[in-house]
Amino acid sequence: MSNAHAPLDTLASADSSLFQNVGQGSFPFVDLGGKYMISGASYDPTVLQGLTHAQIAAALSDPDSPVAKSVDGTANVITAALCRLTGNQPGSVCASPGVTAATTALPASSG
Repeated sequence: MSNAHAPLDTLASADSSLFQNVGQGSFPFVDLGGKYMISGASYDPTVLQGLTHAQIAAALSDPDSPVAKSVDGTANVITAALCRLTGNQPGSVCASPGVTAATTALPASSG
C-alpha cells in the first residue's frame, strides 16, 4: 500500500521558488513579512491525538495543559512576530502577557 497521492495542481515558478527558498521545501510554511518564517509543523501534533474537538477546546482553557502550551504557545510566537512587524500594533494585543513572553522565542531584531 502506497501513501503517495497524485498532486492536485503544480506550483507556478514564483511559488515553487518561494516554497524551496523560504519554506525550505517543507509544508506548511509561513513567511511573516520576509523577516520571520515557520517551516514545517510548529508544534508536535501528537498532543491532539485521540482527543475530541470538545476535549481540545477544554484543554485550550487550561494554560498548563500540553495542548494549550503547544497551540497557544505557537499562536503567541506568531503574534509576537506580527507585533514586531507592525511596531507593536494593536497595543492591546502586543502588550498581552502571552505575546510579550513569546518575544523571547524570536530572533533578535536587526533594528
